Amino acid sequence: MLEDFNSKYESRHESLQNNVDLVRRLFEISKKPDWADLYEITGLKHGRIYLGLDLQEGHRFIFSDILAKMRIIHDLTEGKVDLSRVYALLDIDGEGRGLAIVSEDMSKNGAYEVEDRAPGAKITKILSEIFRDKHGFEYGIDKMVFRIVNKRGKVIRLPVVDFDHVTERRHYDLYKKYRKEYDWNPKFRIHLV
Repeated sequence: MLEDFNSKYESRHESLQNNVDLVRRLFEISKKPDWADLYEITGLKHGRIYLGLDLQEGHRFIFSDILAKMRIIHDLTEGKVDLSRVYALLDIDGEGRGLAIVSEDMSKNGAYEVEDRAPGAKITKILSEIFRDKHGFEYGIDKMVFRIVNKRGKVIRLPVVDFDHVTERRHYDLYKKYRKEYDWNPKFRIHLV
């Protein structure tokens, strides 16, 4: 049976929100003025999930857009696509101004190599079916799938993680509905307590 997208993420985010020390630490790291990377490996874990921080302002600006695309992929593939297991905005003031997006650190604190392209991955065919436009054009699909490689060079995961390169055209009404739902959904925001 398909696990509901919202329920899955909301329960993880709720338990993360209730971990006051972890939330404080995430906010501290996100405010670090000298960060050089746009993605910060934090070394922090929530349960068995390593956490990272996406510090790109552009990603924070399109947060609800990314969530809508994640949900479309989840629903249309019946939850079979590998997505980040945590995806929430570190919300400064309750008005959607986020410092960072907390997500799953796919490298598991640097133990695995993360390659930002996975040419030839089967999942790209599925993504093509979802995101190509009515003329058959595909924009950015090749950038969506990452390869997670262990120390022996074996690919262990092919998660879909980079959503800002594609535009939803085929399921636009559904996309608009989901995007509106996530614009201010407090279950996808983490607040400093």
